[in-house]
Amino acid sequence: MTSDNVYGPYSNLRNVKLGGHPSFGEYHGKTYSMYEQGRIPYGNRRYRQCNTVYWHYRDNGDMVADAKFMQNGGANGRPGEYYTTGVGNYDAAWPKVEAEWFFSKSPEVEKRDGPSNEFMLLGIQNNSTVCFPLVAWTKANTSIKFNVKVLQPATIEIRERDENDELLGSILVTPDSDWKTVSNKWANTASI
Repeated sequence: MTSDNVYGPYSNLRNVKLGGHPSFGEYHGKTYSMYEQGRIPYGNRRYRQCNTVYWHYRDNGDMVADAKFMQNGGANGRPGEYYTTGVGNYDAAWPKVEAEWFFSKSPEVEKRDGPSNEFMLLGIQNNSTVCFPLVAWTKANTSIKFNVKVLQPATIEIRERDENDELLGSILVTPDSDWKTVSNKWANTASI
């Protein structure tokens, strides 16, 4: 609800279309929504189920819920493909881990609209960090790919927990005026 005056009149410009009692919060530069899921699997309303989903802001200010993490975000109202995993957990064997699913990032890194109605991270510079903790390495010989566009030589480092932890591998990225895919493969990742 919005108004130019604290006494009203108020207008409701958007409907977030979530379950009961939605709330929003920011943590480590990300917006999340927590809401009560209306479909209770136990058949008894005294048990409440709370869901958490990523929310993203488009450059024009529109808010977008990430349906891949919603109970009814998949085709025909089925669960989104990562609903059972939940936010803040990742599997290196997934076809794609989106840039906007980061758990934390350096303040200078910005999430913006990208090509193909996706998001991209901008402003990454020396010593910038983008953290994806709790990555499950469920398959050996996992390959990690990044779609990047850099104007000067850069190195992407993959570390165990955070920027101060053990270096698992790195990818040297050469400058290019266009987007390109860079990757690296780790042989024994299933045991990490």
